[in-house]
Amino acid sequence: MARLCFAVYAVMDKMKTKKSTKAMNPSKYQTIRKAGKVHYPVAWVNTMVFDYKGQLKNGEVVLHSWSSFPDELEEMLNPMGTVQTNPYTENATALHIRFQEYSKQPINYPPFDKVRYDSQSMNAYM
Repeated sequence: MARLCFAVYAVMDKMKTKKSTKAMNPSKYQTIRKAGKVHYPVAWVNTMVFDYKGQLKNGEVVLHSWSSFPDELEEMLNPMGTVQTNPYTENATALHIRFQEYSKQPINYPPFDKVRYDSQSMNAYM
């Protein structure tokens, strides 16, 4: 099933340092460098688009994020990370999102057999 991945980055001006005789090893967590700015990962959180009953989520959700550690996160997002929000809400960055309500009736993810049948039908035309 589909998931949404969010990341929070701090954007800072790139600081010029004095030249050293030691070789500089570029930091892993400085993933983006544009126009003198450096982006540092602060937090990440993932959530499923459909809930455990297979229904499309709607309404407001508060996602408490996980701290990003420079050695662990080289990419912009962490799609392989957990979809559980951080249980330690007191110190976690909170992201408030709202899923649009498309219908008064729940929108269900199709059963696996239907998805498989439809994908086989599409492959037959290709």
